[in-house]
Amino acid sequence: MKKRRDLVLIVLSLGVAVQVLVAASRVRPVDAAGAPAPQLAVGDALPRLEGVDVRGNPSSIPLANDDGVVTVLFAYHSVCAHSDTVAPDWTSFLADASWSDGVARTLAVTKDLPDAALAYAERFGWDVEILSTPDVLPSDIRHSLVSRTPWVFVFDSGGVLRFQGHGGELDLVERAVAALASATSSEPDWRIQ
Repeated sequence: MKKRRDLVLIVLSLGVAVQVLVAASRVRPVDAAGAPAPQLAVGDALPRLEGVDVRGNPSSIPLANDDGVVTVLFAYHSVCAHSDTVAPDWTSFLADASWSDGVARTLAVTKDLPDAALAYAERFGWDVEILSTPDVLPSDIRHSLVSRTPWVFVFDSGGVLRFQGHGGELDLVERAVAALASATSSEPDWRIQ
């Protein structure tokens, strides 16, 4: 009888532990004040991105522009095994500008220090401007750009996020850029999700 009661207690304890782990995985990050960290979502505007360039100099890159240019932002981290998995695909994608047809520019963003950011890009032969955000805090909206890697974001010329997805979804990136290139000014709420 005692063994059976002990077994029931163990099973119940394991069940509670699993429920706690599942609930914890669904909790959004919080800032120092305990408020949910801001998350960038499709439809949100981010007119400018601040950080440092690969030489460690402060850099401010406008995502909003008057030229109608779409911005494709690749987020990576040099110690992320998943980034290593898609990096060769990004190399091919970045080298073939036919998908952008002159309407898109590419940038890369990382929380790596500038030296590590540049070394990683050079390792894969990426020809892309890199912005490093090593000191970004969870309460900063930029954190949502570098907290999931590898990830790709597509911003329209107004700096509005129109697509975000896993770094392996390059076909969806192409579709988003093509749709933005062909969108007319009468369709300001166009989105790919």
